[in-house]
Amino acid sequence: GTNVHGIRGYNSYGPDMYIRAVNVTGGNAGISATNTGEGATTIITTGAVTGGNDGIAASHEGDGALTITATGPVSATKAGSSGIEAGSRISALNISTGDASGGAYGIFASSNGGGVSITVSGAVTGGNAGIFVFGNYDSVPVNITLNDGAVVSGGNQAIGGIFSHEVVTVNTGASVSGKISLHHGNDSLTFDGGDFSGVTRFDGGGNSNLGNDDTLTFRGGSSGTLNGARVINWETVVIGTGGNISVSGALNAEVQVEDGGVLGGAGSIGGNLAVASGGSVGPGNSPGTMVVAGDFDLASGATLEIEVNGNGAGEFDLLQVGGTADFAAGSIIDFTFAVPEADLFDGFAVTFLTAEDITGFADIADIVFNFFGLGSDYTASVGFNDGLQGPDSLFVTLSEVTQTGGGNNGGNGDPVPEPGMLGLLGAGLLGLFGLARRRRMTAAA
Repeated sequence: GTNVHGIRGYNSYGPDMYIRAVNVTGGNAGISATNTGEGATTIITTGAVTGGNDGIAASHEGDGALTITATGPVSATKAGSSGIEAGSRISALNISTGDASGGAYGIFASSNGGGVSITVSGAVTGGNAGIFVFGNYDSVPVNITLNDGAVVSGGNQAIGGIFSHEVVTVNTGASVSGKISLHHGNDSLTFDGGDFSGVTRFDGGGNSNLGNDDTLTFRGGSSGTLNGARVINWETVVIGTGGNISVSGALNAEVQVEDGGVLGGAGSIGGNLAVASGGSVGPGNSPGTMVVAGDFDLASGATLEIEVNGNGAGEFDLLQVGGTADFAAGSIIDFTFAVPEADLFDGFAVTFLTAEDITGFADIADIVFNFFGLGSDYTASVGFNDGLQGPDSLFVTLSEVTQTGGGNNGGNGDPVPEPGMLGLLGAGLLGLFGLARRRRMTAAA
């Protein structure tokens, strides 16, 4: 259609509307469909669909679903246009597309009652937003899934939504470039192997006054640096199986590390940090300091990784906890020593954790300590200081082996108690830690 539409469908009484096409071009819309009848609306295209104001424009008021499936590229060329613009008043809205682009929106979807499902496998972009969903406050559930090959971007925001509960999943092979703003509702944004390096802002929506809980998750191989300054309005950040995240800046959220998740970095966490069995946390960036404003919980089977490159400032990892640090029986602390042997000495010590209170060390034998990178000349031990003038702390100390056959660290981490070690450490630590009261220690060869 040179001046108006390539295909125009209108239904006011019949049950269903069904449009199937290959290549369509329209001066206004490539395909325009309005259904005020009782049934469903289905639009399927397999070739290129192009329009001036809209590639595909669909309005639906029937009881059945509005479904748009476009395997070929859909585009609109004028300012303010949408590649796909679809609205459903009471029924479900389902959009599945490859490439979609418009002067304003790649995809613009609205619903007053039914749920919205958008699946993307190509490049979706718009001058304003790649994907934008307008719902009816908290009553509309929205699922946006980016599969392999999806690349979503926008001039103002890549993905945006308002007045809806949004669940966004970015799978392996998909990426997002620009802002993600999810606004009102209980929102979930998951990078399940997807690339988040191009995201300039992760915004869960300022809805704490509504009692909503927004969750940002990284899993399935999604890895990289998460700049806390770009992460706002999320109550919970989850590092799931296969997620490997390094935090920089201030991340203002509760953080949970699940089985198979890895958290590192030299940033700060504004809430609590909980590490489940099979998860691991390593403060610093080879090495460095991580700050936790709240509590730190290390579950049985969870690992705290500490790197020691020296005992000077900035040469070893440090976890600073503002609240309570709790170590469950069976929790693991791995130490990796990368110190030149010439710099080691008897009594070499570093403090690797401080907290307002440390629990779980009442029986230090319940904690698993592994020491990697030490030769046969030194044994390592871990000590606990109950601070009188400041926070509690944990430290690791090296002692030189002087007797023949005194053990072999070799990096296997197997604890070998040595009689007399505690007395030797007690004499050295009295000068190191002043008036701090030393409760218990363990030595490992």
